[in-house]
Amino acid sequence: MKYCCPKCVGTIKWKGGISYYRGKDWKKQRLKVLKLDNYTCQNCLSKQKLTIHHIIPYRETYDNSPQNLVTLCRSCHGKTELEYEKPLFNFTTG
Repeated sequence: MKYCCPKCVGTIKWKGGISYYRGKDWKKQRLKVLKLDNYTCQNCLSKQKLTIHHIIPYRETYDNSPQNLVTLCRSCHGKTELEYEKPLFNFTTG
């Protein structure tokens, strides 16, 4: 999803429908990475609200290998995604 500025990131809520397809091995790889990372955010060490982040976006590589995945909490995942998108939109966060 593209946003006009950092303020707009996260303002759109998913309301059902089709989610992004992450490949047939996604669930298996997701669980593998959670276990490898000891069910801990690799940024802040939280064990709450964990997600899996593609280091190089799936849309660019179609890579679900553990080497391209990392466990992050929801908060760190959002910040990481914002950092990735910043150069695309040439905006800064305060």
